[in-house]
Amino acid sequence: MRDKQWEKLTKSNETQPKRPLRPQSNVQQKKARKSKVGTSFDPGVLEAFKAKAERVGIPYQTLLNSVVKRYTEGKLDIEVA
Repeated sequence: MRDKQWEKLTKSNETQPKRPLRPQSNVQQKKARKSKVGTSFDPGVLEAFKAKAERVGIPYQTLLNSVVKRYTEGKLDIEVA
């Protein structure tokens, strides 16, 4: 009896995906995922970014990404302190 129940359970699990598969749109296929990075900031720097982002109405991570991206594109000139 147990063998039949186990067989029924394992067969149903093998044929059923854990979640339904959806085809990805062209935008989802082309969009690259962002990388997660851990970093350290001087005291007050992160708080200043968070305050500025709150005033502008965007997440602080988006603001940080924007500043770094503009710098790497040569659109932002920064003197190292």
